[in-house]
Amino acid sequence: MDEKLKIKQEKLIEMVSGFGEEYLDEELTHLCVKLVEKLGRKREVPFKRGKLENWASGIVYAIAQLNFVFDDSFEPYASADDICNYFGTKKSTAANKARDLRKLLHLNLGNKEFSTDLILSLDLSNLGGDLSQVKTLEGAMANSTIRSAANLLRETFKQKQSIYDVENDKIRKIIRDIFDSDGEFVDEALIDDLAYELSTATFISPACGAGLLMLSSENGGVLIPAFTSMNEYNLEFEGGHIGPVSWKFIEILNYLDNDNFEGMVINPHVDDFFVSLTIIHHALINLQI
Repeated sequence: MDEKLKIKQEKLIEMVSGFGEEYLDEELTHLCVKLVEKLGRKREVPFKRGKLENWASGIVYAIAQLNFVFDDSFEPYASADDICNYFGTKKSTAANKARDLRKLLHLNLGNKEFSTDLILSLDLSNLGGDLSQVKTLEGAMANSTIRSAANLLRETFKQKQSIYDVENDKIRKIIRDIFDSDGEFVDEALIDDLAYELSTATFISPACGAGLLMLSSENGGVLIPAFTSMNEYNLEFEGGHIGPVSWKFIEILNYLDNDNFEGMVINPHVDDFFVSLTIIHHALINLQI
């Protein structure tokens, strides 16, 4: 790189760094600088021609798009107007320059080189890099959650556990400890312990076609009867015509979109312990989905 281009690159770095200090965090500012440096290593350096203000606004704009900086529900936040007002450029110019940069460097959503750690933690591969499909960070997180849940469910079906190997002694102990509270305030630590044990548990339930047999609740909703072992299952269904099936807790995701679904009952008519949707969601958080 000749001396004139070096001076231009240093000026560009100074410009995007200045914007970063005012609007972004250190990680995003570093990505903007990194993008300038990558352009400077091209055989034909793009910013050799054109106004540096346009290049600076396009570089920041591209990084902002890839990392949902335009989403005002999260920090750090900056708008397209903030970028253009700072560099004195038109919004259409900055957007077009950012588009050209994305095409030139193949900058898709989830790009490993120019994404923050948060964005890299999300699975956006099924979007094909299309920025039009996900407009907000919350949308990206939801997309990632759906994909993670689907992957977990696929793994779950590959690893069915024998009904005779199912034992949930820890869950029964926690339930007894909760019952021992005798209507008094239940220690939140017990609920946390229950949620943790639920998240990795396998239960036994009566089968109903391709799913689980559901029970009717007093409110007219439905509940999954979940037995902690075959001993408890046999106390309710031994000798009947309904066969047992084992299932992992993660499979409860299949039922959460049912508006009538109210939760689980662990060991009906034995422990008869109701697990609400609140506790179920708490357990799902332990699975990080």
